[in-house]
Amino acid sequence: MSREDDLNNFIDPIGLIRRMLTSGNKAAYAALLREGLRLGAIPFDFGLKYFEERRLTKEVTVQHPQVLIVGAPRSGTTLVYQALAAFLNVSCPTNLTAMFPKSSLTAARLHSRLPTSQRPDFSNFYGQTTRLNGPNDAFHLWYASLARQRPLPSRRFH
Repeated sequence: MSREDDLNNFIDPIGLIRRMLTSGNKAAYAALLREGLRLGAIPFDFGLKYFEERRLTKEVTVQHPQVLIVGAPRSGTTLVYQALAAFLNVSCPTNLTAMFPKSSLTAARLHSRLPTSQRPDFSNFYGQTTRLNGPNDAFHLWYASLARQRPLPSRRFH
């Protein structure tokens, strides 16, 4: 996907939805379904925010190493992320936690109670994975920490 395509997605979201619906890709369909569920979960997210704030006030005593997987678009970073999440004992942001941007830790705790699939699914659509418990790019977490520094997309093409 080029920079022009990225900007077109901001300018023409209806066209983006149409392209996703006609792609034939199950990860694209799952991303659209999750976005609809996320919109429906907004009231629950606000309700869980209270528990999230209480959880964040507690002191964390255990430190774990963090791994950030970064790279150019379409370079295999999502596949690496999916493989690490599937085969190693790691914790990562999931599609479920992304549906609750104001209460991600509480959603992660709820997620830990859900049954997990025995077979990993490595399909994706431009970084969007298929399953609710699948790894997520965590833009909701990045945005929360970098919102004041993030420039808005330009409508001009360079």
